[in-house]
Amino acid sequence: MTYQDPPVNPRLFGWGDPALNVIQNRVIESNLIGSLPNVVVARDATAAVMLPSIEKVIRAKFHFDEGWSFFVAEETVYRLSSGQTLMVPQNIGNCVGSSHSKLLAARIAHEILALGDAEDPLGSTITGPTSLIPFIPYTYGVGRWAGNMLGGGDGSYCGAQIKGTMEHGFLPCRTPGLEQYAGTFPQCAADVGRLFGRSKSVLEQWRPQAIKFDLLEAPRASTGDEAKTLVVDKQIPLQICSGWGFAYDRFDSKYNVHLYRRSGSWSHSMQVMAIFAIKGQWFVAIRNQWGMDAHRGSPEIGIPGGCFVITFELFSSWIRASETIGIGQIQGLPQNPGM
Repeated sequence: MTYQDPPVNPRLFGWGDPALNVIQNRVIESNLIGSLPNVVVARDATAAVMLPSIEKVIRAKFHFDEGWSFFVAEETVYRLSSGQTLMVPQNIGNCVGSSHSKLLAARIAHEILALGDAEDPLGSTITGPTSLIPFIPYTYGVGRWAGNMLGGGDGSYCGAQIKGTMEHGFLPCRTPGLEQYAGTFPQCAADVGRLFGRSKSVLEQWRPQAIKFDLLEAPRASTGDEAKTLVVDKQIPLQICSGWGFAYDRFDSKYNVHLYRRSGSWSHSMQVMAIFAIKGQWFVAIRNQWGMDAHRGSPEIGIPGGCFVITFELFSSWIRASETIGIGQIQGLPQNPGM
């Protein structure tokens, strides 16, 4: 029997203003990203420089011939079980904040493992690896704050999210007092996310305790080749926002990979976690935030469930109809931030 993803829940979208169409939201998103002070083109982004011995160890865990994957760094630094990934299913339309928080965690893992930065991974004293993701309601809220979207309803823009994180930092889940909120870290209950998404006073209450950091670069990708430059050559994960949806297509026995195709429309934000080649054919691995069972993944080549793989050709068409920006170099978090 052919595999099928579970039905899509449209309440879990949340990129852009739901009252506007995709083209209108792309114009707003493009203007927001273009106005950020730290946006650079892909070719000018700072490349990661790592010891050859460390790179060799990381590459030895890849199940492909060329490319780069952030799943290995996450698994190693956050001590995930094999086949797992940092997955916290959305419970509201906070896809922009949720994907952004997970990308921050992915980039921090890369900087710790590959670059040797002595950074604290946000919550080593808390049981469970997903608690190492920044507190999602705060991240989501400051993105809406920066985008002048505080109030009822869900949704945000990638450009506003990056600006919000730059201006207001983020909260480790171990921050004293966060235990007052119902639900499980790093997301908590749906009403907590909506509280942070509408209340400036709540965000201001927590802002002094947010760990301040600088996102030194937010490189922008407009083509598949630019995205490949960022992920493969410079080890920068990407956040992609668009109106495209996807569905399971087939298992390709030549490359030992499960492939997805374009299907439907999602006003949604997701994460570009790997770009890689097998037998000369390039592929892209996308992590969604709908749960480990939301997509088939491709475990045969190290892509966990909750993620999906598309051909590079399809990705190149998709990126031209999207807004895509990287989580580049992060100026180090203090090893002991005194929380």
